Amino acid sequence: MPAADSNKSTAILLRGIGGHYLLHSHQDNFQGLAMHRGILRLENVRPLPGDKAVYGPSDDPDIPYVIEEILPRKSFLARPGIANLDLVLITISASRPRPDLKMVDRLIVMSHTHDIDVILLINKIDELDDPTSINNIKYEYAKAGIMILETGFTSSEADIQQLKDMIKEKTVSFAGQSGTGKSTLLNRLFDMELMETGDLSGKIGRGRHTTRYTELFPAETGGYLADTPGFSQVNLAEADITLEDLANGYDEIRKVKNMCRFASCRHAGDLGCAVTEETMPAGRYERYLELRTEILAAQEY
Repeated sequence: MPAADSNKSTAILLRGIGGHYLLHSHQDNFQGLAMHRGILRLENVRPLPGDKAVYGPSDDPDIPYVIEEILPRKSFLARPGIANLDLVLITISASRPRPDLKMVDRLIVMSHTHDIDVILLINKIDELDDPTSINNIKYEYAKAGIMILETGFTSSEADIQQLKDMIKEKTVSFAGQSGTGKSTLLNRLFDMELMETGDLSGKIGRGRHTTRYTELFPAETGGYLADTPGFSQVNLAEADITLEDLANGYDEIRKVKNMCRFASCRHAGDLGCAVTEETMPAGRYERYLELRTEILAAQEY
């Protein structure tokens, strides 16, 4: 995919259905419908939400623009099908539902494999009765180098503004379990509503029972909010995550793997493995082994 011609217009691809694509640019205050040139199909380039596209006028009054080029991607996820995602906000609850930490680890591995930043949001912090379990979670992920933020219904506007500043001009996806308060948080951040099914609704005007596809929505922060249906349920093997990707996705393993006695170390109880309880909390290590088993099982079929 070639670099952009400075004399041509560029825009972000918001969504694509049936060969038609909705483009948007904050800078040019532009939004328009486009088709893509046949050369992209010949080059086996599939335009995705999040792509930065070079476009020009078409000869079709109903679809007034044509995508001429897709610029190089800085990140790419085949599932849920999105390009140039900057940040995944993984949301868990400090109360109920009980945090699914294997899901959290899975999302972190997928994101790190594709050079996408991650923030762990512990929401409903004002509903916390016993801080012990949440403190343990914070310890595990802080040791893994994951940024952690706490939010809740009583979070001040200053706290929300801090998060807004962190996601300014970024393409951001929310991920996590249903019932973790993503909808309320999203409304405060973007003035949008998110149903617990994961559907953006309200101002966007899309209902629960519409066809599901990845879509970006322009945000007042100057960036984009990605609606990525099913992202939290994606299986690592289905996402083409290898055993090496998995190990590298755990920062505690990646940092010490070169100190293992054998280069072929699987970090699964191998002789001379440098991964110990001092370098990696037991809960994280157990989940690593479980995800490793899932990938191995998928490889057998």
